Amino acid sequence: MTTVLPTSEEDPALSVVRFTSELSWADAGPEIAEPEVAKLCAEAEECMVMGRWLDLASLMLASADLIFPKVSEKGMFSCNC
Repeated sequence: MTTVLPTSEEDPALSVVRFTSELSWADAGPEIAEPEVAKLCAEAEECMVMGRWLDLASLMLASADLIFPKVSEKGMFSCNC
C-alpha cells in the first residue's frame, strides 16, 4: 500500500508543468530558462484557475515533446528485446 504525502503547497499539476518545463529548457542556461519556466508556470496556473483543462494538457504535452527527443538521443529509451 502506498501513501502519497504532499511535500509542498504547490498544486501537483503545476509541479508537473514546472518539472517538464525545467527539463525542456535545461540546455538553454539559467538566464534564458528561468523566465521561460516562470512564464509556462504562470500560463499553467491561469489555465487551472479558468478551468481550461485541455489547454493545460496541451501546454504540458508541448514541454514533453521537447524532452523526449533529447532523451532518445542519449539512448535512455533503448530496448534490447
